[in-house]
Amino acid sequence: MKKIVAVFIVFVLTMVSADTVSAGGRLISENNIYGDFTYSVSAFGDCAIEILAQLMSYNGEEEHLVIPGSVPCDGGKLSVNKYPSQYRFPEKIKKITLGCDLWYQGEFAGLPNLESVQYQKEDRNIYSRDGVFFDDFIGGVWLKIYPRGKKDASYRMPENVAILGPYAFANCKNLRTVTLSKNLTEIDDYAFSSCTALQKITVPTRVTYIGSGAFKDCSARVKMPSNMKKVKDSSDEGFHYELYVKCRLKKKPRSAMKKKRFRDIDEIFPAAKKVTIRAL
Repeated sequence: MKKIVAVFIVFVLTMVSADTVSAGGRLISENNIYGDFTYSVSAFGDCAIEILAQLMSYNGEEEHLVIPGSVPCDGGKLSVNKYPSQYRFPEKIKKITLGCDLWYQGEFAGLPNLESVQYQKEDRNIYSRDGVFFDDFIGGVWLKIYPRGKKDASYRMPENVAILGPYAFANCKNLRTVTLSKNLTEIDDYAFSSCTALQKITVPTRVTYIGSGAFKDCSARVKMPSNMKKVKDSSDEGFHYELYVKCRLKKKPRSAMKKKRFRDIDEIFPAAKKVTIRAL
């Protein structure tokens, strides 16, 4: 890491070729060491360049893993923008404290005994309740991480949760029943993937979107709102689900009623008697 800045200057001047582009950024260096972590360094942006560290693996044996929000670099610090997804002793980790709140993509789904995830600087917007991690972000309260090692066989989601984040419950082996928030509007990609003990999930009527692979390899019988339709996309699964409603085009208020995606609601007039969800 001593020559990260110099390496970056050379990188900019020589216009590094496309084959050095890492996921989400242009790779500058890799296999750097910070304590028990290995990380890579990447540049993001075209005009306003930002250099960030991406944690790749954790090789320690601590039961309580503290994931840093930054790593030292030439007397300064590089902000972290990725959680580690590789662990030498995954079964030993029972608690994680996050030094930064990042976009979660299932990096902890392979930790079988993880019971709690919390934020180092919890406040009213980012917090943990009984080990479950929440974020009051754009669109409402997100349930981001339900730890895989929690022993509870049932879970009732708080009623203020509006969005179930990607991989939120992925690989939870102990859960048999989950009661979703009545105010839930979105279930993101792989949210319940590989939940092999779940028996039944009833999707609330306010949900307008269910992401790709949300119930992949999940044993639950899923009851969806009647107007949910499968929509083709470019994801690995090839489809997701969206709510369709009866409506008329705004530009032609007297036109015939048609079924349109609820996500296109700004372009249509929903039939009030047919739709219980109100556009925000």
